Amino acid sequence: MVIWKLSAMGDFVLATPSLRAIRRRFPTSHISVVVGQALGALAARCPYVNDVILYDPKRRDWTRRAARRVIRRVRQGAFDLSIDLQNSRLTHLMAWASDIPTRVGYDRRWGRSLSQRVSLPRRAMDPVSHQFELLRSAGIPPDGMALELWPTEQDEQAAHRLMAELRLDSRKPLVGLHPGGSARWRTKRWAPARWAALCDRLADAGAQVVITGSTSEQPLIDAVRQLTASAPALVVGRTSLMELAALIRRCAVFVTHDSAPLHVAVAMGRPTIALFGPTDPARHAPPSPLVHVVSKKVFCSPCYSPRCRTITHACMTRITVDDVFDTVLELLNPKSKIQNPKSPSCASST
Repeated sequence: MVIWKLSAMGDFVLATPSLRAIRRRFPTSHISVVVGQALGALAARCPYVNDVILYDPKRRDWTRRAARRVIRRVRQGAFDLSIDLQNSRLTHLMAWASDIPTRVGYDRRWGRSLSQRVSLPRRAMDPVSHQFELLRSAGIPPDGMALELWPTEQDEQAAHRLMAELRLDSRKPLVGLHPGGSARWRTKRWAPARWAALCDRLADAGAQVVITGSTSEQPLIDAVRQLTASAPALVVGRTSLMELAALIRRCAVFVTHDSAPLHVAVAMGRPTIALFGPTDPARHAPPSPLVHVVSKKVFCSPCYSPRCRTITHACMTRITVDDVFDTVLELLNPKSKIQNPKSPSCASST
């Protein structure tokens, strides 16, 4: 069979419960997964697939050529079942053009290219349960909702060396912060000043803080660092995804937006605080007791817009430093000796 999941990093992590369930239902079948170029290394680590097929349009104009390459490769595999976890027009059409007899997917626009169309749930549903609806229609029972990632011993050693280099003490509580996210979805982001104030509050309370991010997020993290009075450890563009996962595993709590690191942290079994604004946590937060959503009710949210139509960005600006700091404390205490210093300067930072 062939499974389609072209993007994105966090969405692939959310698909791991489905991949696990498919393998359990078909333990001896050859399972290939079609992913975008950026997901190739991650998909290659997945123990539930035999083969990774890359969809790699090097330029926007080459989408058709890249699709043809994938179609040829899939046809060679003579697959008898296609499960479309991407649920896009492109993947529906590629499955149809690949001559796969049974093609399962959601009945959206271009759904006529599917042989087995599943009606979209009308009620809000978390992303894992959403995928399970497709699996059930193909006779595949769910196999638990736990997300997975697969760091190796080398990844763990790299994280250990990084901890030592940053002089982070494994005996003290470590709080991870990820201020970035998709460059397109800047509406999901909390303000740098809020992240900086959170850093200082955590440091004053006795916690160690590490800020993570990609190379493209360096300007944002520099802005956060310049606003802090404390000195958080910075891990920017220095790790692979699996090394980052190994580092996050060492955090007592991880704080992020609706972004890929949210799913990575949950996959690593860490208590995670997720800041939600323009998107609906009922539809996008991982279904796990490890996830603690911080959000505010605003008349226009969720808007699913990369640009705030009201200019106020109220869904994120109404989330205060106190909201997040207090949630961190709830997750850390009573196991740690971290304190909650109340001071006028801390209160005014929100």
